[in-house]
Amino acid sequence: IQVKNKPLFHRISSPHSLIKYYVVVIGSGYGRSIAASRCARAGQSVCVLERGKEWLPGDFPETFRKAPEHAQVNFGGKGRKLGQPSDLHELIVTDDLAVVQGCGLGGGSLVNANVGLKAEPGVFQDPVWLEELRYDVDQLLTIDQQHFVDIIKPTPYPDNYPPLKKT
Repeated sequence: IQVKNKPLFHRISSPHSLIKYYVVVIGSGYGRSIAASRCARAGQSVCVLERGKEWLPGDFPETFRKAPEHAQVNFGGKGRKLGQPSDLHELIVTDDLAVVQGCGLGGGSLVNANVGLKAEPGVFQDPVWLEELRYDVDQLLTIDQQHFVDIIKPTPYPDNYPPLKKT
């Protein structure tokens, strides 16, 4: 990514012509990180490509009011875009859809701040959900949810840690 003929990030890798991978994973969110990990554990050479940067503690906007300074808006199909490609969040707006996605190392975790909550069964009664998800909510919230927990290994924020500044 370049801005005004200057690289946005310093290149630390080898020349592109020397880089060869068997698997290329585009995105570093939860699902794609799992895919990359499984391929690597199977002995494949893996490259993970991500748009944006690594956001470290302290890099994030401190208030909701400052959040728009770190966002880009893409008016889908209209050729208009606000913000920079490396901004923290991207809002894609079309005539019938709006998508919010994280742009940086971690993908969707940049949107939900790595917070995981157990879903309430009643949520899936809403017909906006795909029928396949509504068909067997019991399995979704037991077996499937446990499978996710076993892979991601979420942990609660320890009570003896300092209070978080952002809520």
